[in-house]
Amino acid sequence: MAFWNFWKQIKNKFQFSHVKRVEAYRDECSLLIGKYETLLQEISEYMGDNQFALEVMEEKKELLEENENTFHFSSFSFLLIKDQLVNITQECNTLLEKGEEQIGQNPYFKNIVDPLLAQLEKLRAYSEQIEDALSGYEEKLMEMEEVLSSQTLWN
Repeated sequence: MAFWNFWKQIKNKFQFSHVKRVEAYRDECSLLIGKYETLLQEISEYMGDNQFALEVMEEKKELLEENENTFHFSSFSFLLIKDQLVNITQECNTLLEKGEEQIGQNPYFKNIVDPLLAQLEKLRAYSEQIEDALSGYEEKLMEMEEVLSSQTLWN
């Protein structure tokens, strides 16, 4: 009888530690998703602030050159956004690996961890799409900065 009580205690402690690890993993995933949503908002604001100038540049570089003082671009802000995206993607990859380990250690938590893994895989795919879009945006931004800097040098 004492053996069975001892066995139950060990089993409960083992399960409790796994439950705590899965809960911690779920919290990490939630934090990452929150960071991602914040970054998407920053990207949206940044691109919205600069969209008019990019459209003007596409249509008429002369108008951009005449109104150079009205446009304010920050390559630094753009680089920070790209860096944050890289960090989020790396963190996502780490959490994906960690989730696979969770399932490997205790297959009973597969039903809990699988939806989190699917969400992380979607996030990683979205990150890659956003990274591609930002690369195209970066080319336009650099071109615009060249126009503005050459105009400034002439004045």
